[in-house]
Amino acid sequence: NLQLKAAAFLPFVLVFNVVISVILIKQGLGLPGAAIGSSIAFFVLFLTLFLFLSKRIKDKGNDWKKHIIGMCLPFPLMSLLLGVLYSIFPLLITNRFLCALVIVSFLWITMYSFHIWACRRYRLLKSIRII
Repeated sequence: NLQLKAAAFLPFVLVFNVVISVILIKQGLGLPGAAIGSSIAFFVLFLTLFLFLSKRIKDKGNDWKKHIIGMCLPFPLMSLLLGVLYSIFPLLITNRFLCALVIVSFLWITMYSFHIWACRRYRLLKSIRII
């Protein structure tokens, strides 16, 4: 049963999540550090499960290999974009609420544009709808 075998990865990812979250909190990031740690842990879980399934997939064609970039790229793109936005916009906008609104709006527009691009390029992603 593949589900039970894949579930064996969860305790390791959970421990990784706790360890990295504690490290980031102790570095002074607080609650955002815990969120970053959880995000990294979920990305590690995604990669682990993806590699687990890719080794057991019946169809050994290259179709899934063409789509891996479209599936893996959103997380690093979003993380990099959040880091850049949170380092630039607070310097430009002094009101915290307006700054957060601008950052979330800019992030949403960028990620939605990336989603449209990825759906056009990668056939498997066309069935995923945001709106």
